[in-house]
Amino acid sequence: MSKNDTLNDSLTTVNCMTRDENFKDIVRYKAIAALLVKFAIPEFKNESISSIARLIVDRRARKENMTKAEILEDEVDFLPTEAGTKDEKNTVSDAVFELRVNDKITEVRLSSDDVTVNTEMQQIVSEGTLGYNLVSRAIYYGASLLRSTVPAGDTNYTGIHKVYSIWFCGGNLKLKEYNGTEGRYVHRYGLRRFYDNLDGFVPAESFADLIEVVLIELKKLKEHDSETERMIYTLFHNPKEVVQLIETAEGIKLVKVEKGVTEMIDYEARTLRRVEEAKKETAIETQRKTAERMIREGKLSFEDILKYIPALSLEDLKKIEAELMQSV
Repeated sequence: MSKNDTLNDSLTTVNCMTRDENFKDIVRYKAIAALLVKFAIPEFKNESISSIARLIVDRRARKENMTKAEILEDEVDFLPTEAGTKDEKNTVSDAVFELRVNDKITEVRLSSDDVTVNTEMQQIVSEGTLGYNLVSRAIYYGASLLRSTVPAGDTNYTGIHKVYSIWFCGGNLKLKEYNGTEGRYVHRYGLRRFYDNLDGFVPAESFADLIEVVLIELKKLKEHDSETERMIYTLFHNPKEVVQLIETAEGIKLVKVEKGVTEMIDYEARTLRRVEEAKKETAIETQRKTAERMIREGKLSFEDILKYIPALSLEDLKKIEAELMQSV
């Protein structure tokens, strides 16, 4: 593909990352989660993927002195993905995790020590199809995340910190263009102070800069805008290859991540396996009910029943008989 090729056609492929299930499967690896952060949050763009992965907050204990490969292959401890009360519209997120910043590990400096990151894969973006505006929904998700940073009893809002809701969109948003926005495919919404009859906004203030919603139009994403853009392009165009790019950038092998990606993109095989397993379970349950009926009738020996129901064993029939006797 040329430098100016976009994801417009390849986003419809069978094994595409834009399938919600596939996206969730692969974001669980810190290597992939860190790549998304590096691409979508400007403050992290100069950090290595492994440095960002080290900042992802663990909820479970880990062994000390993990290697770079172990950290990148580690799975993210996600926060609860459902937010809201019985009196509110609940939100169910794809993935939510925290980063601990302002650490000596990196040069990243933000207004709080923690940030919450939510990543979403949204294939359908048309307001006519959805019945609502996607940007409005994304902002609502961001607001719900911010609300979750302040637990009950935190009367001084000590836990409040910035949240990012990052939406990877499989379709074009058709946003109104203004001078300087033509061709842009990463759109950011945030909180800024502004005044009547004053053009523009004042600089971001830490106490107000608490929500940032990022929407990325994947079909406009070009392959070679930068190395990070190339990785994101590859992630959604050829997921297997992105692991190799991360391995090259970090100078390590990621066997576990590569295996996970391979399993993820084998969508048809996985689906077929699930269908076959469901059929098998249904068949066994049907034969079990037939065996129960035959045992109740008492006309056939176990050996004769097994001739009609080969999926069950002699031990299975004995267990069924014992269960029937207990139920009498």
